[in-house]
Amino acid sequence: MTLYDEWGLEKQNSLRDLGCDIEIIWTRTNDEKIFSGTEVCDCIINNKPRDHLVPQHVYKYALKHHIDFRLQAMAAKEEDHSC
Repeated sequence: MTLYDEWGLEKQNSLRDLGCDIEIIWTRTNDEKIFSGTEVCDCIINNKPRDHLVPQHVYKYALKHHIDFRLQAMAAKEEDHSC
């Protein structure tokens, strides 16, 4: 995981309390943040390259479990309900 703020530290502690083995990739301030989860989701929904935005194992997991198709389907459903 990456740590940017108190919420990140809280998630880290919660996951460790559950027995998860956590690896901290880096610690940065919000000002040093390169991209956000929202940006990654936008790339997935719009079928833009995103492998460079996440660790390789996360990218492979998302492909294996068809997360890209699921996010795209959810986004399409939301568009169908727009005014």
